[in-house]
Amino acid sequence: MPLLPCPFQSREAANAGIEFRMLTRKGVRVRCLVERTALEKLLSVTLGQQGLVVVFDECRELIESVASQKYDCSLVERGLIVIRPEDIVKAGLVSLDLKRVDPIHRRA
Repeated sequence: MPLLPCPFQSREAANAGIEFRMLTRKGVRVRCLVERTALEKLLSVTLGQQGLVVVFDECRELIESVASQKYDCSLVERGLIVIRPEDIVKAGLVSLDLKRVDPIHRRA
């Protein structure tokens, strides 16, 4: 059964990437993490912390779709759905052209 977006739309940036929550149809929260390297794969650039947030916000629906597919396939690791670069590639989400990620959000 697919996961649903969390109505609070919360997300937390960390060194590992962006952690966010989704809900089962019964309302149970499921922790998800999209790795920094997966977000960077979307643009083929290295991102700073703010850049990660911008890319996640722009691609949230696509990322949540990948998380839901992993959940449906029972690919939950210690209570966490982890989205890695290879998941981004499999979903066909590489090299997106996101205009909102300007050079100041990129990591030097």
